[in-house]
Amino acid sequence: MRETAPSAMDESFSLWLDAFRWVAALCVVITHTGNRLLTNINDIDLPQRTVVHYGFTFLTGFAHQAVMVFFVLSGFLVGGSLMREWQRTGTVNLPLYLMKRLVRLWVVLLPALVLVIAANAAALWLFDAQSYGIFQTQDLLGRMAPGAFACNALFLQTVACWEYGRNAALWSLSNEFWYYVAFPMLVMGVLPGRSGRRNRALLLLMAGLLAVLTAFQFTGAWIGPYFIIWLAGVYVAVARRPPVPLRPWTAGVVFLAFLVATRLAIRREVFEGSALFTLGYDLVVMALFANLLLCLKTAPGLPPPPLGRLNTRFAGVSFSLYCIHTPILTLFAAAAMHWLGVGWQMVPRGAESWVLILAAMALCIGSAFAFAHVTERRTDAVRRAVQRLLAPARPPAAPPPYADKVMCPRYGAGTDA
Repeated sequence: MRETAPSAMDESFSLWLDAFRWVAALCVVITHTGNRLLTNINDIDLPQRTVVHYGFTFLTGFAHQAVMVFFVLSGFLVGGSLMREWQRTGTVNLPLYLMKRLVRLWVVLLPALVLVIAANAAALWLFDAQSYGIFQTQDLLGRMAPGAFACNALFLQTVACWEYGRNAALWSLSNEFWYYVAFPMLVMGVLPGRSGRRNRALLLLMAGLLAVLTAFQFTGAWIGPYFIIWLAGVYVAVARRPPVPLRPWTAGVVFLAFLVATRLAIRREVFEGSALFTLGYDLVVMALFANLLLCLKTAPGLPPPPLGRLNTRFAGVSFSLYCIHTPILTLFAAAAMHWLGVGWQMVPRGAESWVLILAAMALCIGSAFAFAHVTERRTDAVRRAVQRLLAPARPPAAPPPYADKVMCPRYGAGTDA
């Protein structure tokens, strides 16, 4: 049967999803650039503070909210796809689902871990990063041991080990992976037509898995409770109308107004001092963003976002940018300190400082495009290769009815040799 082409509304909504993906990744890059290359503005005397520094500091306050956006989008895309499969076939192809998820993560994560080794080694031994206070060598080498590599590759960072080589952005991949594992258990646990005992066992297994992971977790967002935020994305995928029907631009203004108001009113120390407060805040972010997505999804005549199809191009490198920007920033800072004497925890004193900041972010983005070209953009090809490798061998073709006959199309089937 011939597939129908996506409607203009579906295409516009897809472009909005792409826009959210790359903007969220950029928010994380801005935050980590400010945290590493600039001195905290609160540690600078008032006469030395500038309007530009205040403005950039304001922009560095949205990385955590960006990760909540990623969680909701992941639930929408991954969980929604699984729900559509269940609705279409009445079952879930669990091996195929897990293969796709692992390939999606590993095709970027494993090369990113290797890049961490190369970037940190260059920062230490080419640019003497330790002498500038960027690294403590023994601590860094401990976080780059083979066991730490394996721990991160198995998505146990924040549970059994630190993020590899101080690549702090990797914490959320642990949450993502275990949500990928937990969600099929939840779906199969509530499937109709299965034995109640098996359903209960699956739900208990899911609950136990999330509880154990959360109990051993020593940093990052709690894996168990934050599953709710990921599930909000699944709700967006299956819901037919938003909980609070609004025009998309109104829902967007409400979402942005909440982020801006809380950024101005709530100090970062409040979030750092109370995990429960942070969870409550994140649930509000989740609710507002999920409602925005549903308003966009159900809006008649939805226009595309600014930049149009460029959003898809930028979104296509967002995962790579997320995974590699921290070691790139560290290497950039070490090189800048070595060559220029500034670049790490600096007090901005003029245009030169902001040129360095922009150059660091441009290097991260350019590196992400190059990195994604050989990793992220190959995801579908790697999936097809793995699927062929894992596919069972086809049985040999049945022999013709008469083994002593040769099929000769020119003269007709079954002609004697």
